[in-house]
Amino acid sequence: MSAIELLCEVIACGSKAPANALRSRALYGQLVEHGYLRETGVVASVVCEDCEQPHDAEVVNVAEQYGHFCPELGFVNLPQENIRGVAVDLPKLVERLADLFGLKRRRSKPVHGPTWRIGSMATGQGDLTVYWHPRLRDEDDAHAIEDALLREVNSSWRLIVTAEGSLPIRKAKTVRLPDLVDLDSASGNLSTAADLFALADIPVRTAAGRPDQYGEKVLALAESRVARGCSLSGRNQEALAILEEYKLKWPNEPVPSIPTVKRHLSAFRVGS
Repeated sequence: MSAIELLCEVIACGSKAPANALRSRALYGQLVEHGYLRETGVVASVVCEDCEQPHDAEVVNVAEQYGHFCPELGFVNLPQENIRGVAVDLPKLVERLADLFGLKRRRSKPVHGPTWRIGSMATGQGDLTVYWHPRLRDEDDAHAIEDALLREVNSSWRLIVTAEGSLPIRKAKTVRLPDLVDLDSASGNLSTAADLFALADIPVRTAAGRPDQYGEKVLALAESRVARGCSLSGRNQEALAILEEYKLKWPNEPVPSIPTVKRHLSAFRVGS
């Protein structure tokens, strides 16, 4: 699992991510070191596995002791180290995303609820505004982001970045964070993995109307691999596989660069 995928896993857990279950995971230490994650507070609940029927139990504080109540065992004391929670530093993540893409009109606080405005940019075809919302898994998530967007000034194009889920949102495109950026675990730096214009479905105006010579072929290969059941979940790995098939199918033609393949693959996955 990549660093960016692990970060998304923690974000998707919300306040339920326990530090003791993550400390042994590869790359967890680097995410803490680079400031994306921090251990703080306690988790909201735990799984009681000491009785015959394991169950979720709310973490409570009784007489300055943390623990939970079990129907069989009564109050079960929990060492604070075992219930320490993990929080994502969202202001830092949002700021780094805005810096990476050169976005303006940023906000240092959420627009509403868990929705952040990462920033906006001029496209020559209207402004593109990029938002962050942790999850887009169900109707509650969709209503939350739509409610937040109603409080915002209209933008010609909107792109919503999320850690998990891909529910369609009216008048906006969505993209998972791992399909937008890569995270170097050694340095902690983010790098672009896709083109914002392509993800937001903004028409690209090429010089002298020159058509994109790779797009249709890359998309055709992506569709074929999905149909054959051999598509890889990781965007980087799938882009490399598509590039190899491209070389085999059109051996005497110019070959697209990996960033170009990734851009078209990301657009395909967002639209599919």
